[in-house]
Amino acid sequence: MENWNEKIREVSEFINTEGFDTGLRGVIEYQITYGQGSVSNRAKVYGSIKEMIRGLAGSPVRRGRSSGFPAEVNVVIDTVYEEVYKAHYNLWESSKILRAVCLKHGKSGGGRYLNGKEYAKGKAEKARLLLRDMYSKKLNKAGELMYREWDGSMENLLGEQEILLELVD
Repeated sequence: MENWNEKIREVSEFINTEGFDTGLRGVIEYQITYGQGSVSNRAKVYGSIKEMIRGLAGSPVRRGRSSGFPAEVNVVIDTVYEEVYKAHYNLWESSKILRAVCLKHGKSGGGRYLNGKEYAKGKAEKARLLLRDMYSKKLNKAGELMYREWDGSMENLLGEQEILLELVD
């Protein structure tokens, strides 16, 4: 299997993040050990590992290109995404007024959101992009940081309350 070492490095980093289920970690570590010794079965082993971790917050198994961020950062970004999504979905569903006055950004085509899922996804995606830019230390045209620096941890994120205002903007 191509890229076995790189894929397993990403999986190992992910399963060793704080809070990862210890039982699942043990199963995956066993599979990695088996795959290391059985080159002909690596594709099957990795396929099994992918099925177990797909959809977990911060999982390296996702559609599209890898973010290139450490697993711990991906876990925090995905956790924030889910929380922002749920909060905005519930807000949308609870308020007729909100549904009447919240419109899409003009760059998104403007107009009304179709439903709470679309509204929540838009807000959660904005939060995800903000966190990626903060971690990457994105600069503006003048070469200045666009946002405050963030080390990728939940503690650092929540230590500064001003970020919360940007997330719900």
